[in-house]
Amino acid sequence: TIDLNKYDFYGPSKYPTRLKSALGLDIHNDNLTKLITVQEGIPYSLDSMVSLVKLFLIEDSFYLVSDINKEYTQIITYNLINGEIKTEIIEQASSELEKSNSFLTKQNLFQIAVNTKTLNVKITDIKTKEVMKQYEISKKDSLYFANGPIRQRGGRYTKYRELEKTSQFLRKVGNGSPAIYVNEKENQYEISIGSVDDIEDGLIAAIAYLNPVTAVATFGALTVYANPVALAMIKASNSKAVYINNILDSEFKLTNQEEKDNIFYIINDYIKKKDLKRYAASDIFIYQDSYLFGMLDKKTKMYILRKF
Repeated sequence: TIDLNKYDFYGPSKYPTRLKSALGLDIHNDNLTKLITVQEGIPYSLDSMVSLVKLFLIEDSFYLVSDINKEYTQIITYNLINGEIKTEIIEQASSELEKSNSFLTKQNLFQIAVNTKTLNVKITDIKTKEVMKQYEISKKDSLYFANGPIRQRGGRYTKYRELEKTSQFLRKVGNGSPAIYVNEKENQYEISIGSVDDIEDGLIAAIAYLNPVTAVATFGALTVYANPVALAMIKASNSKAVYINNILDSEFKLTNQEEKDNIFYIINDYIKKKDLKRYAASDIFIYQDSYLFGMLDKKTKMYILRKF
């Protein structure tokens, strides 16, 4: 049990409130308030980052991050070694824009604030609170913050589609559920920004249920563990998304590197090319530096694994 009674928390209003309100449990929207656990080493797609409440497991601490209040991000830190608790708030990229969200890495907080006309991106050093970089994009600008095209997947657009105008991107993100995901890798930051909504007819549902748990037998007992890779894949397969990808260098400057799409979207593209009626029992797991995705071919009675 962690005692947080002496700390102030902030929900949608500017006045201190209960932790329940600060985490959005008073808001009846599961997509925006469902607690999402983020672990290192898993390349989450943007679809997993829509929630305004996330639990980051980083080294020897966990960080409960809430963007319920659109004016700032609130972070509750608990050190798993010594039990130290710390709370802090960091002002959003812009308090004037309608929607916001954030993502935490080992050293920095990446925040976005957006409406249908403007997108602000702010990067803050968590320890010093120094603003390391800030970008602003308006609908009249060229989308310089993207290393690749504006992508659209899922929903009524059954095929992959690319948008051409910044105004199209901002309109969809500003009217949807904005999200940001950051993969810190080899002194650079791979960033995805966009808007995501759930759909009911995802690809994974069409080839039977991708198992989000893994059963492990130990000393005669059966223990069930959550499979975070499968959970992330399920989210990517059961949503529609409009997004851009970008790569920043170690100083958060824009690069011209060729971006790569998220691994789960790449696997989804592979699934689309198959006759789904022939397959069942899908699964996915990490092996060494690759991802193995498997399906049972009901016609040949063979289980096929493909390496990505």
